[in-house]
Amino acid sequence: MSSEKDALLGSREQAKEYLSKDALKELRTSLDPSNTRARHGLLPKEFQTTDEEHERRVNNYIHEHSTWRKDVYVLRSYEYWRLRADYYPYIRRSDEKDNFFLRGISCHPRLSDYPGCKAVIRDYFVCRDRNPVLQIFNACAPLKEQFCACINEIFLKNHERGDKKFNARRDEFFEEHRSKRFAKMLNQVEESMEAKTKLQD
Repeated sequence: MSSEKDALLGSREQAKEYLSKDALKELRTSLDPSNTRARHGLLPKEFQTTDEEHERRVNNYIHEHSTWRKDVYVLRSYEYWRLRADYYPYIRRSDEKDNFFLRGISCHPRLSDYPGCKAVIRDYFVCRDRNPVLQIFNACAPLKEQFCACINEIFLKNHERGDKKFNARRDEFFEEHRSKRFAKMLNQVEESMEAKTKLQD
């Protein structure tokens, strides 16, 4: 009986421990999506932008190009994020280049892969987290288009660089490839000859 009582008291103590303020705070912190993004470098902690000079330039651009919508409650947010997206030049640059591959590639970005697109990707995640309702109505779509255009631009640059490297040793590559194929064919012929002689024996 006393062992059952001890077990009951122990489980109560454990439950109190799990429901303590510190434990609940830790749970909330671990479930916060912005916290996990901050750990992966996708979002500055508590939405603080690291580059103050960049932030100042963006805000100046928004101030210069804002319209009457900035005084209307819901339209204010739409205009702010649209102008923030318009500040970036990636869509305009991709439109100027007549390259089929510059449009339509959409992927989940990792800042480590595209450090050149860091600012616009962060802006997109900040927009998404600050506007959970407006996001349903595509308030952050212009920023997504900008970061996709930026990623495409970098992807193409890397691809062109890779093509240059490949073309520099193109003949060597194909010669190597041919010799490997020839060696493989010889091995197959030898193996089949061995198999035939074994069957004849």
